[in-house]
Amino acid sequence: MFPPLIDTHCHIDVRQFDQDRDQLMVRAAEGGVRAMLTLGTDLLSSGRSLELADAHDSVYAAVGLHPNDAIDDGPVDWWPYQEMADHSRVICWGEIGLDNHWDTVSPDRQQRVFRDQLAIARDMQLPIAVHIRKAHPESLAILSEPPFKDVTGILHCWSGDLDEAKKGIDLGYLIGIGGPVTYNKSTLPQIVAELPWDVLVVETDSPYLAPVPRRGKRNEPALVRHTFDRLVEIKGDLDPDIAAERLWNNFRRIFTRFDVEYPSAARA
Repeated sequence: MFPPLIDTHCHIDVRQFDQDRDQLMVRAAEGGVRAMLTLGTDLLSSGRSLELADAHDSVYAAVGLHPNDAIDDGPVDWWPYQEMADHSRVICWGEIGLDNHWDTVSPDRQQRVFRDQLAIARDMQLPIAVHIRKAHPESLAILSEPPFKDVTGILHCWSGDLDEAKKGIDLGYLIGIGGPVTYNKSTLPQIVAELPWDVLVVETDSPYLAPVPRRGKRNEPALVRHTFDRLVEIKGDLDPDIAAERLWNNFRRIFTRFDVEYPSAARA
């Protein structure tokens, strides 16, 4: 019996799941995953994410342009994204942000696209899912700019330090905890130990970053329970059922289109 969980960040539209996507849904349900947010990284994947949300009650969608996919130099036509974002199954704008690990898109281009999407999310009153890789100071600086003070969401797959996490929290963001919290050499457990429950959520980033004991293999939403179990172990102050309810309500507080109460009367 597993407590009900939300996988707050996954990519179940990708080709890695083409052969067993229906079975993935079954495994997720059997593992206690009652909801999952699948995120677009460009226009096509945003459309696929919405199609999956339309087809499965447990799936919700996000639409957006990932920094590594903003490869064209010209202006982006945001209208198709905005049309999709009007759909009731779209509860988030993302995955957006900055990435200084790869050199496929210039920092200036990434920042322009990031600001464009922050403005749209603000105007549509949608929370965001923020990708930050080796760009924490720049990302937090943009998020703190006055035009975006009312935008909030999740800082996905946190990889910054504790002070940076606190800056994000002060801006109103939740901290997404993924599979790396289970890795032996990760510093994430020390950071998690210092953060309160009311700013945390768990995620998989499927098909990437599988937690121990599946590290190095394909990740999927059912495996979020390993990240959750490790989080409960690190924090050490809440029963798993209470912890799961806290995480659920954290997500619901920010993602206001997700109007689903914690299913405390039933367990997966």
